[in-house]
Amino acid sequence: MQFFRNWLPKREICLIQSAQSFASCKIEDINWKVGMDFNGFFHGSHVNLIKSYYMRIVLLIATVFTLVSCNKDEFTDEPQIKFLRFDANQASNFTQLANQPHIFLEVTDANGDLGFKPGEDTAIIYLKNVFTNFIDSTLYFPDLGSSAKKNFKAEIRIGLFSVLGGRDLPFNQRPYSDTLFFEVYIKDFAKNKSNVLITPEPFIFHTLP
Repeated sequence: MQFFRNWLPKREICLIQSAQSFASCKIEDINWKVGMDFNGFFHGSHVNLIKSYYMRIVLLIATVFTLVSCNKDEFTDEPQIKFLRFDANQASNFTQLANQPHIFLEVTDANGDLGFKPGEDTAIIYLKNVFTNFIDSTLYFPDLGSSAKKNFKAEIRIGLFSVLGGRDLPFNQRPYSDTLFFEVYIKDFAKNKSNVLITPEPFIFHTLP
């Protein structure tokens, strides 16, 4: 059986909530980051970020807040991930990067050795379309800066565009739909592998004429 994959070499990972009130996105290997300290001043950029929303790529900046302290038992040397939600549970072969769906995960790590250090190390997210068996192993964490601390906990958003796809049937059999599930795990700087998660909610991919 042949499969169709909606592919473009652009990916997106966003850290949208953490205990350090930090928001960061990585798109096309470009790091943009916004941080807010508890006095309300922006840091982490040489540009006045309030005036810089004209950027070509609009980043999702979630409302930041300090997470409630968590039980120490939930932090281990191996990263742990938990499925939270999709922001949309359907897509098609006409879905574009700009309106791609995302998966949201909660990530915890006792050592906080996650993120991206140019020329040194990177933490990687592995994302697999279980239906087509296609896996994207080039999803790198953004630079988390000072947010990557011990007992790290954050919510991250991952673009699904690179792994979207279903059956590749003849054109005269379109439209048709496939039910997708995604497998996800991450590895930290020490190559510790997280739990392997399969999304519990179905995702519908429509192949249209």
